[in-house]
Amino acid sequence: MANACYPVYRHLIELAANAKIHYIDDTRVRILSCYQQDKDRSEKERRATHTSGIVAQDEEGHKIALYFSSRQHAGENLDNILEKRIPGLGLPIKISDALAANGKVKAETIEAYCLAHGHRKFKELEETFPEECKQVLRSIQFVFLIDKRTREMSDQERLEYHQVHSGSVMSALREWIEQQFEERLVEPNSGLGKA
Repeated sequence: MANACYPVYRHLIELAANAKIHYIDDTRVRILSCYQQDKDRSEKERRATHTSGIVAQDEEGHKIALYFSSRQHAGENLDNILEKRIPGLGLPIKISDALAANGKVKAETIEAYCLAHGHRKFKELEETFPEECKQVLRSIQFVFLIDKRTREMSDQERLEYHQVHSGSVMSALREWIEQQFEERLVEPNSGLGKA
């Protein structure tokens, strides 16, 4: 059956390569054959295995969900897909958490980090760092409120609305976060610093 399905898979990869938006994330997975190979790998070689979920959305809103299980991270898997992108198309938007493994490897993309991931991280730390988390959560919740108002707008209208209404909130939040590090009020390697 795999041989019969393979042309469909290749076509889905081509469609995903030319999509407007790519949502990416990883989750750990156990791949038994990789455990066997790990015996022959050096300590410096990557051993962790992941399933990368990539959802590509085209201009009309159609979505293609692709999954890759290997030692590669989502950013690397997206690079492999985008190698097949038609030259001359605009830069695709990549939406992910801010994990370095999801960052740019080769392909040029417009980076858009998921506020839901950030919100969750600060919610988890709220009891330990109530004042700091309150500052961040209040800003993110404001942006979520603004986003609800834009649901029926076109992409361009949403962008412009967010630039006017959310832009200053996010800029102020960024300045506040940078100040926390500059004044050594937050240690970058602490739980709060990582969030």
